[in-house]
Amino acid sequence: MNENPQDGKPLEAGKIATEEPQVTNNKNPKRRKLIWITSLALILITLLIGLYWFFYLRWEESTDDAYVDGYMITLSPQVQGSVTAFYADDTDKVVEGQLIVQIDPTDYLLAFEQEKVSLALAVRQVSQLIQEVKQREADVNIQKARLERTKQDLENRLKLRGTKSLSKEDYEHASADFRAQEAALIQSERLLDSAKANLGTTNPLHHPLIEQEKVRLRNAFVNLQRCKVLAPTHGFVAKRNVEVGEWITPGTPLMNIIPLDDVWIYANYKETQLQWLREGQPVDIEADIYGRRVIYKGKIEGILGGSGSVFSLLPPQNATGNWIKIVQRVPVKVTIDKEQLKDFPLLLGLSVYTTASLRDTSGPFLSLAKRTEKVAATNIYDISFTALNETIEEIIQQNFYDPNTTTNSTENG
Repeated sequence: MNENPQDGKPLEAGKIATEEPQVTNNKNPKRRKLIWITSLALILITLLIGLYWFFYLRWEESTDDAYVDGYMITLSPQVQGSVTAFYADDTDKVVEGQLIVQIDPTDYLLAFEQEKVSLALAVRQVSQLIQEVKQREADVNIQKARLERTKQDLENRLKLRGTKSLSKEDYEHASADFRAQEAALIQSERLLDSAKANLGTTNPLHHPLIEQEKVRLRNAFVNLQRCKVLAPTHGFVAKRNVEVGEWITPGTPLMNIIPLDDVWIYANYKETQLQWLREGQPVDIEADIYGRRVIYKGKIEGILGGSGSVFSLLPPQNATGNWIKIVQRVPVKVTIDKEQLKDFPLLLGLSVYTTASLRDTSGPFLSLAKRTEKVAATNIYDISFTALNETIEEIIQQNFYDPNTTTNSTENG
């Protein structure tokens, strides 16, 4: 017999057995309530996740396989020579047209002066051709006069032929002189034609000999200007290789210039994510360097025409038998708002996270527009020949001789 702890009365064994299940039944409603609350919470969470996916996630495609890319211009010389100075080093900012590397100009300066002398000699040679033509014309006139005289002599002797006043020898001499003068006239005319061919029919000041030397002089002038290696664009210097005193040749990499105000993103999306990606769709970009505090606004510029593996050093060969199917990634070019880049610049190669919005799929999958404007351009290689042309005209005027003018090089000298 057991006693009841509340009233001290003894309890029978049967009552104890019947009261223990009652205690268990009193706890079941709380457990069921907890299970219901937990189930409802899970259902609610699942519903919220489903709604979030339906209204947001299904309209987005994201990837963390994305990197900053941009122009990386390798500065190289166009002429060979020894470096006498360089004016920019790693991390320096440069502007378009700024002098970066100076090459020793001594040899090119001498070549330029030599071509000026060659031009002067060519002008004088053309002047001689003009005088030669005039001399040949005078020779032709002389030969015509001689031929006319010998013709008259022969005709006079023909009138006396058959008389005793004309000997056979005199007649033969007169006939021979006439034929000789005919040949001499033909020879003079041929020499005149040759002289005219050498001179040509164009303006003597534009004779090929002069034009050839003009080209050579301009080429020497260009090489002299190219001793100064200029920055083709603005940006920041990276990986400088040039040293003072180094002998460099055309194509030698001197340093890199990176314009950080014009960068873009290459986001490598899986091929299973490309179905609804379209040109012009907005993209949110998060860079690891700034984290969530800076969200760049961009848009899809275009999708490359092949997966990344196709452009690798060893592209896949599916017919070799050892091919393994894996999900390919295709580079998608994403442009960035340049105003944001001014406040938060990005460096080439940095990792970013991109999220493309798929709500507007009206754009083309591949760009169909034909580009007509320049993608990039520079004017640093444009050389002005204004001063050189004035020098050329001065050389021509000082060395060209024309007897029909009152001034010539001798008088000017």
